[in-house]
Amino acid sequence: MKASYFLIPAAAAILFSCAETAPVETNASAKRYMEAWIETNHPTAVQNRENGIWTIEETPGTGTLISIENSPYVFVTFTRKGLDGSIASTNIEEVARQIGSYTASGYYGDNIWHTGENYMLKGLEEALDGMRVGGSKTIAIPSWLMTYKRYSKESSYYKNSSGNSHAIFEFTVNDYTPDIKEWQGHRLQQFSDEYLGGIDSTAHTSDEGAYKFGFYWKSVKDPVFEDGVDPDSFEMPSDTTVYINYVGRYIDGKVFDTNIKDVAKDAGLYNASTDYSPKAIIWASEPTSLKMTTADDAESSNSASSVVTGFAYAIYKMRPYEKVITAFWSGLGYGDSGSGSIPAFCPLVFEIEMVDKQ
Repeated sequence: MKASYFLIPAAAAILFSCAETAPVETNASAKRYMEAWIETNHPTAVQNRENGIWTIEETPGTGTLISIENSPYVFVTFTRKGLDGSIASTNIEEVARQIGSYTASGYYGDNIWHTGENYMLKGLEEALDGMRVGGSKTIAIPSWLMTYKRYSKESSYYKNSSGNSHAIFEFTVNDYTPDIKEWQGHRLQQFSDEYLGGIDSTAHTSDEGAYKFGFYWKSVKDPVFEDGVDPDSFEMPSDTTVYINYVGRYIDGKVFDTNIKDVAKDAGLYNASTDYSPKAIIWASEPTSLKMTTADDAESSNSASSVVTGFAYAIYKMRPYEKVITAFWSGLGYGDSGSGSIPAFCPLVFEIEMVDKQ
């Protein structure tokens, strides 16, 4: 009885010990593999600290100095690769075409990287700190720094790396801003000066304050009212369903979405399985409650989906058969995460026209 009594905790101790040491062994193996790869392929690469990134190649910049402490937003072109040289992602159009990943709706301008937890890989943050605008780097990031988390102890990165892979990043810093909201406002005002007659985002002084910054709206085709309707007092009934055609563009003019067949063909977006009939907008008592669906499904709210705030607010200001151009900052769009082909911190432009169902 006594012998059996002591065997149970001993076995438990062995199992517990194995559970604790297994991740360390896994990470140690990953470290040995990374070091061997560096020694074989880039023996002159410099590691910035123990367990840190390796700088394989660097071209210094001459512009603004980037300090991570200031949580900057940096504008970059980049290519990410695996250690085997395969390209995982890029925002360079020529490279995307070469590897067959190019999409007509994709954005191939600068991506905006924001430093800090949940926004940027720890390894990239280390690489950016101390760079200047105009500089380029090729770096190898070990798996333990391929994380968006931040730890108070450096050793914690190494201990919590399971599931991540090593990666190579080639990138160039093209610009920098400490305030992305201010930058977008300036860019949108430039767009307005060139295409909207110079109106500014405070032109809608009677609207909700949330929409004054970074929201531009201009009518380019007058509305048409039924006989006897006073345009000045017209309000869209809350149970109305209206129909629209639209073209969504990046601020550089490239089309990323449309429900107009000819526009889709011209932009290289055409898909034979897509319904290019007008979209149905189910009206509501406030702009953020507007829903969009296909014309055929307009009677069923189950198939309707919400639209981004800037798009909804632009439609809410429209009247029958009116056509408008609206532009708005990412805070009224897809924010700091982006969506699909639309990158983070991306201002958008839409042309919208109210039309008949067919």
